[in-house]
Amino acid sequence: MEVFNPWNAMPSIRDNTSSTLGVSACFPTTSTGKAFGESIDGDDLAKILLNTLEHLIILGFLWLLVNAVWATKIGKLVARRLSRKRARARYPNETSIVDITAGTKTEKACNTFDVVIVGAGISGINTAHRLKTKMPNLTFTILEGRGDIGGTWDMFRYPGVRTDSDMYTYGFSWNPWTHGPSFAKGSALMAYLRESIAKAGLGPYIRLSQRVESADWSSKSKSWALNVSDAEGRQRKIHSRFVVLGTGCFDYDSAPKPDIPGLDAFQGRVIHPQCWPEDYDHTGQRILVIGSGATAVTLLPSLAEKAAHVTMVQRSPTYIVPISQRKQLRLPASLRRYLFIAVTWLHTTACRLWPEGMRARFRRLALAQLDGDASQIENFTPRYDPWRQRLCFSPEGDFYAALRSGRAEVVTARIDAVVENGVRLSPSSSGDGGSTRSTTAAPALVEADAIVTATGMRMVLGGKIGIRVDGKRVEMGERLLWNSCMLQDVPNLFLLIGYPNASWTLGADNTALSICKLIRQMSKKNGAQVAIPRASWAEQDLQGGKGVSMWDLTSTYVLEAQKRLPKCGRTGPWRRRRNIIVDYLRARWGFDGSGLEIRG
Repeated sequence: MEVFNPWNAMPSIRDNTSSTLGVSACFPTTSTGKAFGESIDGDDLAKILLNTLEHLIILGFLWLLVNAVWATKIGKLVARRLSRKRARARYPNETSIVDITAGTKTEKACNTFDVVIVGAGISGINTAHRLKTKMPNLTFTILEGRGDIGGTWDMFRYPGVRTDSDMYTYGFSWNPWTHGPSFAKGSALMAYLRESIAKAGLGPYIRLSQRVESADWSSKSKSWALNVSDAEGRQRKIHSRFVVLGTGCFDYDSAPKPDIPGLDAFQGRVIHPQCWPEDYDHTGQRILVIGSGATAVTLLPSLAEKAAHVTMVQRSPTYIVPISQRKQLRLPASLRRYLFIAVTWLHTTACRLWPEGMRARFRRLALAQLDGDASQIENFTPRYDPWRQRLCFSPEGDFYAALRSGRAEVVTARIDAVVENGVRLSPSSSGDGGSTRSTTAAPALVEADAIVTATGMRMVLGGKIGIRVDGKRVEMGERLLWNSCMLQDVPNLFLLIGYPNASWTLGADNTALSICKLIRQMSKKNGAQVAIPRASWAEQDLQGGKGVSMWDLTSTYVLEAQKRLPKCGRTGPWRRRRNIIVDYLRARWGFDGSGLEIRG
């Protein structure tokens, strides 16, 4: 079968046998061998016009072909990349978030990516930067269910909301924190995230109000199909080779109802910090805060500034460590980050190796903040070792300053019942392990105009996304964690998980770098497309078939979530990640692929 070749319709200089190339190649000759300009007949003119017409037809055909290709997905992908490049060139200092769902039709139509990151919080933003800089040939997007970036920091709006980790390690290594105190307010942190997005050019990659409902892996297509809904409830499918879940570790959709007897009987206002009402003015109010974690420790001094009185009721004490933010070493931001990583590691190591000595040290710090009042020290002397639960930090001792002012107090007791105008307390406290001991005298009734239930949040990994592999649902509580970032027998899926005893970002960044290394390794293995963590029977038997908790904490919210959380093993890549120095070095200069099945 003869194939049409448009180049055959064009005149060829090789067909002309004249020795004068410059003339014969450019001017056709007549039958008498004279140049075109010297003589011409009707047949030659008709041939020239016919050739010209053929050339126009060929050019028109090529023009239609180019437009047809441009209209395909390939053309749309090229157009999308060009539009992003033009946007970055035109708005290099843009600080707002570009919502791709409100962009061009070309951007809306592109629903296939190499990597999809779920969540535009601090870990999702960091992973996007790592992919953009280390894997520039990959296509990726960030899907955020909320209407703004920030995750936790966009949701929490309670008074005084701030980080409970220093910003030098909680912030990004590629955009070190230089904006004031190391424990940042929520508003300052949100501004920092926007600045970081603009600096890294990540705005065009973020799709807001895109909630991932489910994720289905197909072994046939070797890809994930994500079912996504927007703010209006419209459904769409997005396909991706890899999925990265940067959704945090808590249930952000609804606040857990605390198990407090008689709470419905209270006639005042009941508030959970996760759903702080914007219209609530606490000026002159008597407020009772139930809880002793980071949220309660942050709320008490902030509320005490305007409230008539604030009482924090705790079932058992926690470590509240005053920390100075005024005296900071004058070092470059990047060096200060390394210093804080080292200090964090030394501090947690000391707490693990010398718990009694660190307990005594924290007790001395608290006693000094209480002006030596030994009658209150029992409220700040936990029965567990440091870092068996997260420490609570008090920047510049603001928590203790509120107590010294007389506008706030701490009571350690069990709640007997909530009544119409307050809370009735039991005179004793049941501590960890079930032991009972007396504490400082607790009033029989604490009157209040409002109750704040800062009793913790519900731990949920993966943003409650329904995950299925070839139609079979994946239950995280039944899976082991590979290198604290992938689920056993689940292909091409990553979890961004931080440290319980250090900044969340440090662990999430280690995972982001490991993702880049793994994808790069796969590209070198003859086009491998699938990576699946596999635990052999011997390893599962060694781990008892169940494994150990992914977090070595005894906090109530962690213990309550054990059945829902994946487990860690005791050997190899299944071990719990806890040494931030070793993990930092391994993520950057080493890659442990043991226990991982990589195939095409």
